[in-house]
Amino acid sequence: MLYTATLPALLDNVRERDLDVFLAAHLSASLSFRSRFIHRVLGLDAEYRLVACRVSQATEAGETDVLLEVAGQDGAVMAILVENKIDAAFQPQQAERYRQRGQHGIIAGSWSAYRTCLVAPKQYLGDVASPDPWDMRIELEQIAVWMRELGTPHDLVFARICEQAVAKFSRTSAPVSTAATSFWLAYRQMAKELLPDAQITGLGEKVSVNAPWPSFDVDQLGRSILLIHKKWKGVVDITCYSIPVEETEAVIRDMIPAGAFVTEPKTSAAGVGRSSLIRLKVAPLDHLMPFDEQVDSARVALAGVGLMRPLALAIRKRFGRRARTGEPAPQAPTPEVLSRHSEISLSNRIRGSLVGGAIGDALGAPVEFMSIGEIRKRFGDRGIVSYSSAYGRMGAITDDTQMTLFTADGLLRAWVRQQERGICEIEGVLCHAYLRWLLTQGQQPPGIAETIGTDGWLFAIKELHSRRAPGNTCLAALCAKTSLHDPKRAANDSKGCGGVMRIAPLGLLAATIGNDQHVFELASNVAGLTHGHPSGFLSAGYLAVMLGALMRGASLEEALEHATGLLRCQPDHDEVLGAVEAAQSIAARGRPTPESLETLGGGWVAEEALAISICCALAASDFSDGIRLAVNHSGDSDSTGAITGNILGAFLGEDAVTPGWLDDLELAAEIFRVADDMTRVALGEAEANDLQGRYPGW
Repeated sequence: MLYTATLPALLDNVRERDLDVFLAAHLSASLSFRSRFIHRVLGLDAEYRLVACRVSQATEAGETDVLLEVAGQDGAVMAILVENKIDAAFQPQQAERYRQRGQHGIIAGSWSAYRTCLVAPKQYLGDVASPDPWDMRIELEQIAVWMRELGTPHDLVFARICEQAVAKFSRTSAPVSTAATSFWLAYRQMAKELLPDAQITGLGEKVSVNAPWPSFDVDQLGRSILLIHKKWKGVVDITCYSIPVEETEAVIRDMIPAGAFVTEPKTSAAGVGRSSLIRLKVAPLDHLMPFDEQVDSARVALAGVGLMRPLALAIRKRFGRRARTGEPAPQAPTPEVLSRHSEISLSNRIRGSLVGGAIGDALGAPVEFMSIGEIRKRFGDRGIVSYSSAYGRMGAITDDTQMTLFTADGLLRAWVRQQERGICEIEGVLCHAYLRWLLTQGQQPPGIAETIGTDGWLFAIKELHSRRAPGNTCLAALCAKTSLHDPKRAANDSKGCGGVMRIAPLGLLAATIGNDQHVFELASNVAGLTHGHPSGFLSAGYLAVMLGALMRGASLEEALEHATGLLRCQPDHDEVLGAVEAAQSIAARGRPTPESLETLGGGWVAEEALAISICCALAASDFSDGIRLAVNHSGDSDSTGAITGNILGAFLGEDAVTPGWLDDLELAAEIFRVADDMTRVALGEAEANDLQGRYPGW
């Protein structure tokens, strides 16, 4: 009875250290449990010999809870680095430090490869996501099942320990803060007294410890100018999207005495496109301290908001048209510049890819359901080469861009949640984001519709509440969801292109998410929320990894080679691989015709849309040429145009997009704003409180 002597006291308050000891003991002593654990982490049935199993292994890069070392039949040692959690929050970049320790072991010759593993209650794991990815996650509930199946007295004790840890987590998760709620109610009342005509958003009736920063005059300022009071920083900020700092400084000189402001230009070199930030220093506030003790500081801070409001409104008035449409991009670069693809900034690539996809989508929208013969009859032998009317306007986007924006929305919400709570499951947050999109299409899943969150800024954009030929598979799969954060793969066999056409934001943030294997897996899971056929979700994994490589400065050929290598490691990859290889073969023969593109298919299914887009990107002489190639065929022209635009935008950057494409593009300013928010996250310059109002992380 090795464990039962202290069992009653242990069950009263299971600690993570207790889990460390019990897990290490069973991995060392139980061959059956060790085999199950290794199979789950490594996905292999091969026999492994135990080399060592240690608790609390400390290095300069931190401490590993449980370190398991096993050797295969070839003698090569594999390390599994395990982090156990019950209810403690993650430390910043905790999983990344686990990876550093794994890499250090390779360099030191301790092992030849490693995997990281997070063990925690199911509900805890349901909130885990990037930017700290783990190679594997195992639920404590699953370990308890294994232990009960094995059935020895020692196994049953460990099962009870796991079950008590799960129960402890369930008892200790309450998000609302009474102190923060009391503070913000008093703050809001003072703001109404001092600024009676101001609109205040971002503060609910109940708030958590990580309450959002309040925004002012959202309706008057529009979507491209933000006025925010960042209380604990002691500043009031005006963020101006697509308006360079040189121009906002001119307004400051006209209105504000010299020295009153500290300006922080956010140029593309700093990674936030052509945007600017105007900052006024005020008294800091602590929303966890009583408001009565900070009344004077609150008055000073709100007086600062009052000073900044006329300035924000003046900027809106002077640059109102640009704030709606986004600043025109420079002329396309020369061929010499195009060849130096590694010199393009991260901001330029993200903005280029996101808006490039929307441009390709809008160009293809009028001809989506037309044959090439019908396209030529209407637009001439060259086919469609500029925007034509669709959905009642020029430059109209479709469901492809709508869902891409909601993908970005979900990723940013997941990032905010990770920063605020330390745990997040990105698939679940993206499922919730897609359910918000479903509401914009006039449909809802039975039983959970009233619980879908409609907060944040994207859902409020009325132009997105328009049906633009949404895919039936996406609609049906989302209507079948039974919970807001349901990460399960869709129960269908569809390989329609609705999964791959929306996945670009995940590739653009690949470096933030983790290694490419994790990016491939995550993108496949996200596409699998609606499309259950392997070709449907593997195409999305391929595109995300390809875009991630382009973001690092790879050539198109290098990005394809890298993505193909990862694709070959996936089960059931033959169909997607064959489509990609066929696309490369056609592009190698010269400029493709619409008829040769159609040998790849119509683009209605995922691997065909991916293949057509790859072929057009490889054959294109510039951005405009590429998207024109991609939409002139008999098939799903808006989706192939969108994916091609994503690829070429990431490869060539925003500067390759000629200004004429932006003039009539629907929601251009909103797309750039999302791109700039993504860039700030990608460069590590964002703060959760900055983004929480627009992308609530819950």
